[in-house]
Amino acid sequence: MALYTDSINTSVAFSVNAAQRETHLNLRRLSSGERILNPQDDAGAMQVAMKLDSSRKRSEVALLGLQNARSYTEAQDNALMVVGQMFTRLSELATLATDVSKNNSDRKAYDYEFQNLIKEIQKIDLDEFNGIRLFRGTTYKLFNTGTNIKWSDAKNAVD
Repeated sequence: MALYTDSINTSVAFSVNAAQRETHLNLRRLSSGERILNPQDDAGAMQVAMKLDSSRKRSEVALLGLQNARSYTEAQDNALMVVGQMFTRLSELATLATDVSKNNSDRKAYDYEFQNLIKEIQKIDLDEFNGIRLFRGTTYKLFNTGTNIKWSDAKNAVD
């Protein structure tokens, strides 16, 4: 008879524990507002949720890349605007230097400003944005060989 009673007590204990687990799970779902708390709750829905979350994260990274590209092109645009202003000033200086009413001292001052603007334009060509060159960043140097040479010979000399 004692064995029969223990079996009933054990069965009741299991049922009470299962009911408590179910109550606890439902309470967690109600308090969190989520239907799925564990993967075993709904495996198919969990898979869909994981795919959507992965897709969202990829979209966020793509958006970040687009924002970085926009910033890069804005930096290029601003640099080109400054270079455009410098070229306008170079044109003004060239026109002033050819004015017959200017003396050599004036022309030297114009040439000094002209040469400094050229150097600044060359510096802008080498500017970087987060370690990436804004432009080609290739520097060239003009040199006079004193004689006429072919294009292929000039290219070989530069290379």
